[in-house]
Amino acid sequence: MFDAYYKEELRKAYQKGIHWVNMHSVAKADRMEVRMDITRQIDKALLVSGNVYFTDGEKNNILVKGKAAYRAYCAFMKAHPEENTDQLIDRVGELVNLLVKIELEKIVRFCWTLKEDEYLDIEKIFSVKQYVQELMKHPVTFVIDNAVKNKKLCAIGTQKLYYSTRSGRHFHLADCPYCNGKILCADTEMGHMDRGVKPCTCVIRMRKREIEAALPKYQDAHYMTAFVDESIRLNPGCLIDDTQDNNQNLLSVILCKGKIHHEAQITKGNTVAKLICIARRTPKTTDTAVEAIGTALLKAAASGFDKHLIIYTDNAAAYGTWKKRKELQLLTESFESVKVLRIDRKNNTKADELIRKNDLMLLPRQTMDKVVRLYNTVKNF
Repeated sequence: MFDAYYKEELRKAYQKGIHWVNMHSVAKADRMEVRMDITRQIDKALLVSGNVYFTDGEKNNILVKGKAAYRAYCAFMKAHPEENTDQLIDRVGELVNLLVKIELEKIVRFCWTLKEDEYLDIEKIFSVKQYVQELMKHPVTFVIDNAVKNKKLCAIGTQKLYYSTRSGRHFHLADCPYCNGKILCADTEMGHMDRGVKPCTCVIRMRKREIEAALPKYQDAHYMTAFVDESIRLNPGCLIDDTQDNNQNLLSVILCKGKIHHEAQITKGNTVAKLICIARRTPKTTDTAVEAIGTALLKAAASGFDKHLIIYTDNAAAYGTWKKRKELQLLTESFESVKVLRIDRKNNTKADELIRKNDLMLLPRQTMDKVVRLYNTVKNF
């Protein structure tokens, strides 16, 4: 499951190693000979057929020669980068692929010794200069052993596992009643999702509890967060009254207690208000988005809140221009601080859903009276 991750991190580690080897300066007259010698070292290391079986001892010998050739290349090219050639770069790439392939086998074997919910955090290991330098000279198992002994590093990470049957459509927590008496497959959330398996309600409830627990209580009193959205949609009133515009501007606001970083943290417990309004008619959605920001400011102020307000909008133009509106500047003075932050549309789905799933209609009084009379006539027919 982690093979691609380990392979990529090994490649990155070898790239880092280039910067942490000592330079090898050579006189100009000798540079071509040194470069040819390095090329021969690399070619000898690459005299390995993928169809031939090698023992562990033979693989270690290949690693020793390959790493020596790679170190020589890095030291020489660090001092004389102008001596590099496209052909030599390609050969070095093949050499790194060979080293990674052999060492990936060693990492996988080590991982077999770990518990089911543990994994080797190789990214953390190779974030330390010492272990990258060791990798340039020693087998990766030597590096891993040293890293695991370093208690401060925590090289062995843990992952949350969920369970599903082989043909199941949902993954569950270990104590879910659905799991009783069934043969289950353990995997990470990402692993299940990649196979198209969705979370059970037990997982969804657990996430909500974790989100609520992660929100410090003091933030409820010091912060409020609003998600706002805007849209231009068909005006249902034009089907009844020909004088109405075909389109209308709508805005929505979700106001919550606390300092919220993602809409997934919105719960019934921390939601102060949800509202959708017909906004001033304009062909520009930016104007409606600014009006939505103003509505969030008014709603928060009307609730008696005067601390720190955060407003999320997915409208880039409104994010950059709302401060230019004098009326909004006056409203911000009601709070200790106001931040308007931009988010991607895909992270603002709940405010967008308020507009998409609700129809609003505003009609003149006389037209509304006609609608009521027509309704009563049909009802009594």
